[in-house]
Amino acid sequence: EMTSLSRRAILRGGAASMMLRPGPLAALPLPGPSDSFTDSVGVNVHISSEPYASNFDRFHDLLAASGIRHLRDELRPGNDLDRWRALNKRANILFNLVVSPATNTVPEMMTYLAALGTERISAMEGQNEGNSDWFLSLPLAKSGWSNVVVNYQREVHHALRARYQATELLRLSPRVNNWKTPDVSLLR
Repeated sequence: EMTSLSRRAILRGGAASMMLRPGPLAALPLPGPSDSFTDSVGVNVHISSEPYASNFDRFHDLLAASGIRHLRDELRPGNDLDRWRALNKRANILFNLVVSPATNTVPEMMTYLAALGTERISAMEGQNEGNSDWFLSLPLAKSGWSNVVVNYQREVHHALRARYQATELLRLSPRVNNWKTPDVSLLR
């Protein structure tokens, strides 16, 4: 027998509003409050690049009005951290920061983190798309992109854990382009 869940019951997330009968879905955890889901939604941006950079005030206003509280962006030496702080202050934006051996060393990354403030960071993420054509074209990737990505991730991990607890600063794995199974296996 199937479990009956109405759209409204799912959106409300309340157990009292759901009529669960024995069946394959009965063992699934009940959904939480919709505010929890909404709070988890984020977007990928490049605040220091176009079109965001020259339209920052408009972007800032639209983002604040949207209710989006999470942005994913790469931490680079040229980032205007004052803009990032302003987004956090005005709209309580938190950042999922992508780091890369192509844009900063681990000591530089640690300096940028301290300057931004870890209270504004939801997570640190390893190299984005290390198997992309762009990354593969870099001289640093000539020794094998996965070796570079894995070694950098280890160095990032050690530096973060030497200074911050895992509960204080979440660390995410590197990402691959198109989620190719053979490429994913290289990141173990």
